[in-house]
Amino acid sequence: MTAATARPSSGALRRYPPLAFLLAAAALASLLPSALRVPIAGPQQTAELAPVPGRSSGDTGDLSQLGETGTNGLGGGLGGGAGRPGDTTTTTGLSPDAPGSGPPGLGSSPQGKRCVGKPARQTEDPLAPPCVAYYKGNNGGATGKGITADEVRMVLLTPCGTQNYAVDYWAPNASSQPGWINVWDAYARYFSERYQLYGRRLHFFGYQFSCGNSADVQARNSIIDVDRRWSPFAIVLTSTGAEETLADEAARRNIFVLYNTRRDTAQGVAPYLLSFPPDLDDRADIEAAFICTKLDGRVARYSGNVLDRTKTRRFGLVYDPQSGTGVSVEDLKIDHDLFLAALKRHCGITDLPEAVGRSPEQRAPALNDLRSKGVTTVLFYGKYTDWSTSADTLKWYPEWFLGGTEADPADVRSQAAAVWANAFGITYGRRRGPVDQQSWYEAFQEACPGCTLAASGPVFPQGYDDLTLLMWGIQAAGPRLTAANVDRGLHAIQPRPSPDPYTPAAYFTPGNYSWVKDAALVWWDPSGSTGQSATAGCYRLVESGTRKRAADWAPGDEGIKGTGDPNQPCQGPLY
Repeated sequence: MTAATARPSSGALRRYPPLAFLLAAAALASLLPSALRVPIAGPQQTAELAPVPGRSSGDTGDLSQLGETGTNGLGGGLGGGAGRPGDTTTTTGLSPDAPGSGPPGLGSSPQGKRCVGKPARQTEDPLAPPCVAYYKGNNGGATGKGITADEVRMVLLTPCGTQNYAVDYWAPNASSQPGWINVWDAYARYFSERYQLYGRRLHFFGYQFSCGNSADVQARNSIIDVDRRWSPFAIVLTSTGAEETLADEAARRNIFVLYNTRRDTAQGVAPYLLSFPPDLDDRADIEAAFICTKLDGRVARYSGNVLDRTKTRRFGLVYDPQSGTGVSVEDLKIDHDLFLAALKRHCGITDLPEAVGRSPEQRAPALNDLRSKGVTTVLFYGKYTDWSTSADTLKWYPEWFLGGTEADPADVRSQAAAVWANAFGITYGRRRGPVDQQSWYEAFQEACPGCTLAASGPVFPQGYDDLTLLMWGIQAAGPRLTAANVDRGLHAIQPRPSPDPYTPAAYFTPGNYSWVKDAALVWWDPSGSTGQSATAGCYRLVESGTRKRAADWAPGDEGIKGTGDPNQPCQGPLY
């Protein structure tokens, strides 16, 4: 479960993080520089480390070679984007094909890849796979749905848009069609050029449909139409609205789709339903492990109520089990039950008092009931700021644990400051530093030099993350690109903890179809700043954002708020 608007969209399938920041991203564009940082010149470090899938004549794709590559594996213990210690790259740019001139991303040497780092990764992104610098051979041609010898077809689907359209982003008139032609043309160039697709390149299509009263029916019909038109390998969802239905219908038609869901739901359509962030089961496990290991049985030292600081913590749960928030009553109950089951499993908590607020006027009495039961620490999975407003009205300032702080700081700043000054929790996000130094923005700029977000349309990092995971799977599958080989390749990633604050622990365990497995500790600093807003307030990262899996939390709560150190970095903007 997540806090403060972090739990996305409707249904048992949940997209994560929310994409309400698209407009914020576009608005921010005018503040960002348009030029990418100058790459560090250096030799290409690939010869000894690069696995070379494709030598087998079978369909295995030589997956065993890609799993470890004789190196430290995923991330290689390095930091994040280009310019961090240990990274090397060349100054070779991407091929200059323009929209309408034919398939992008081929260039003069379609199979020569520019890898970086020691050990070598495919790109500067710390989540990029081990380098496969060169491939030449027979890739098997049409080995699966949406695949030919030359391309991998993907659809960028925008549900509940203002109009209906279907567009081939390579068509001569694509730039005059609705959609984000410059953005997705740039991503097609970037991933086709930088990742090893074994002689193939990405072919993107755009599709948007309008939602009415029968949104679910329209969503299913849209997937049927997309499948009929293009029979794609994968669908990337680019906005909120009807995602539960879209993801379910796509996966059942053997189309890969990235969406956050319960584990049993993903297992039912495996391997087609993937998730970049932890699935809902992992999230409940990580959050319950944190509460039980670090908070349970200790005094409420971070409460704003002085007397609480001498009392052993008493937990109370706050959540919003009502429709109209983008999440149905039934689905909130599913998340609620997963979390309570995880608490019972980790530390035997079974008597958790709950505040249920179906309307603003009900929330103050619900919180007052928690106070009367001696609650010192609120486990907050609500959405509305009037929870904190109600607490402020009551002059009640307990600790507030946030199970995932993926809300935009701009939204969180509307919380009552005296209440949120006692807030801390965990974040699954990996954004660090200014926007123009983040991997998604660097990829866009590298493929479209001089382009600005405002001129190109929204660029959202969640789409970049989704494509990164899909490209990992495609590269790991080897030349014989099949769904089974993608599944084998992703599950061949070796489990390991996060090597640094920039690199999540990212792998797939048996029966699990979500990638990230850890979180970082944060606390709310009302006076902090991300550097992107004139208004104060940010989540500060404890220990610079060191990430922990469920089993990695160390006992003790002394450093949960990092002793209030104002030099701890703020979590970067999510858009």
